[in-house]
Amino acid sequence: MADLYESREAPAENPLSEREMEVARLLVTGASNAEIARDLIISPHTVKVHLRNIFEKLQVNSRTEASMLLVQRGWVHVPGVNLEGAEEDAPPPVPEPAALAGLPVTARFWQRLYLVAALALSLILLFAPYVGGLAPASADLLSNAGQPVTAPPAVRLEPRWSMRTPLRQPVGRHAMVRVGTQLFVIGGEDATGTARADTWLFDLETNEWTAGKSLPAPLANLAATTLGQSIYVAGGSQNSAAGNAEPLLSDQFYRFDLPDGRWESVGRLPYPVAGAALVADGESLYLVGGWDGRSMR
Repeated sequence: MADLYESREAPAENPLSEREMEVARLLVTGASNAEIARDLIISPHTVKVHLRNIFEKLQVNSRTEASMLLVQRGWVHVPGVNLEGAEEDAPPPVPEPAALAGLPVTARFWQRLYLVAALALSLILLFAPYVGGLAPASADLLSNAGQPVTAPPAVRLEPRWSMRTPLRQPVGRHAMVRVGTQLFVIGGEDATGTARADTWLFDLETNEWTAGKSLPAPLANLAATTLGQSIYVAGGSQNSAAGNAEPLLSDQFYRFDLPDGRWESVGRLPYPVAGAALVADGESLYLVGGWDGRSMR
């Protein structure tokens, strides 16, 4: 799709980077975020970031405005569209009509009288409805008593659920946290009851799922929360080597560094636990409840 469009030599004032120009060439073709991501081998989230930067640098608010500006300034060339239109030959001037012989140069008296009478009649007809519709002023100008009272109709919006893009595979007993406009679905177990180490990211703006960095080990019934620029995961359960035996509880405490995009172990919990809750108050983390293998905490 990108082969249909080629870039001209960009003027010095072109504010876009080379990567943004690659996105811009596909943008003017009408390609969607997913199509641009496929052609450039990048994620849809990265495409969205590039588009936001393009809109900000070009000072536009839509894909259409950005496409028109890119073509008009010659930063992206569309085959078949010539912006350097040649000046068309001006049509020959229309000759002044010759004066008709025998007609007076100025209007006669009766003609001027007719025009004045027509103007007066037009003014009367124009203002007559307003003059006839004038009502006597209300005697009480400081009260609304006796005046009709109107109010906008009450609108009640019923809460409802709406379908979003489903996960690529069924998963349960997972942990989910929100970071900005993304939801992180961490771990869990599949339809066969096998614990998973997968991490899936859902973009609330593009309504699309992408695969994230997997956990260091498969975990289900885990607890997770965010604090600062990190995601913390505590405890959970794993499948035993025997297969049909009781799941093994985990005492692992992991941290995912959002800027670096990697998991690391930050220590162990005081005891193995699954099904607990992990919360943060802005400075500290709190592990609440859960099953320790013998009783609920």
